Amino acid sequence: MQAATFGHDSGGCIKIKVAVFKKIMSQSTKSGDGNESNKRPPNERRWVAQVLSRYDAIEKLQPKSIDAMVNAWPDWVVKLWVILFGVSHPGLNVRSHKKWTARDLGRFVGRQNALATLVRDEVPLSPRVEEESERWIASQVDKICSNRKLANSSMRIAVKLQAWMPVFDKFIDETLASARKRPYPESSAFFEAFAKANIIKPDDLATERTMGVREKIAYVMIAFWHPISKCESVAQVHRFVSAAANPSGIVITLKRVEKLCQRIGLKFKGRGRPKGKIQTTPPAAS
Repeated sequence: MQAATFGHDSGGCIKIKVAVFKKIMSQSTKSGDGNESNKRPPNERRWVAQVLSRYDAIEKLQPKSIDAMVNAWPDWVVKLWVILFGVSHPGLNVRSHKKWTARDLGRFVGRQNALATLVRDEVPLSPRVEEESERWIASQVDKICSNRKLANSSMRIAVKLQAWMPVFDKFIDETLASARKRPYPESSAFFEAFAKANIIKPDDLATERTMGVREKIAYVMIAFWHPISKCESVAQVHRFVSAAANPSGIVITLKRVEKLCQRIGLKFKGRGRPKGKIQTTPPAAS
């Protein structure tokens, strides 16, 4: 089994965000707005919703294979992504986007713009972060090059992503122009949040600063979600994740994995599993 390599993915950090954001938006639309609409002016709410709707629309020009990959994710994988979203977008909860204010929108758009700049290799990074990035890339090269179909697909995605980036840039420009024309309280809140979120300091992306044990477990489970979906118990997931993360020296307890599985709603089909209770003991040896 390939070991998990932690580090920022400068080539793919923005690729799936639009597709996942679209899926989350479509899921939360079914649940209704609640009563939060009374907490801020209708005009602000309408404007935030319009900007997010335009953001959703640009997804159509993203490489289709990325969208297809995200659509294949079970709900528990999407919930893991939400956890990592909190790492890449500090202070934002993507599931509560209907409650977002102009400040929240500024924080989101600013971070997306910063990540796009990161993809273009325009963000100065510390030697430690550069090393983590190179290690992550090296961990992917053999897997991609050994599979011609995967290599060709990766090349097509890269080319199509280049065609998509100007669309994203246009969205950013139009959003900034729109924000400038908003009432001062909204405009100032938006631009203050945008400016802070748009800054990535050289050491900001160091794994030890951005990812705790829970986030690293989530990272491994997303990377290997398909084999993990075949596990029959929490114990099997724990063994798998521990083996994948072993080279990094992370200590992962069974209880921590159990709690995460409960939180994301990961179900198991192991024989003899008590109804309504997560199975925590390994299956008997045959």
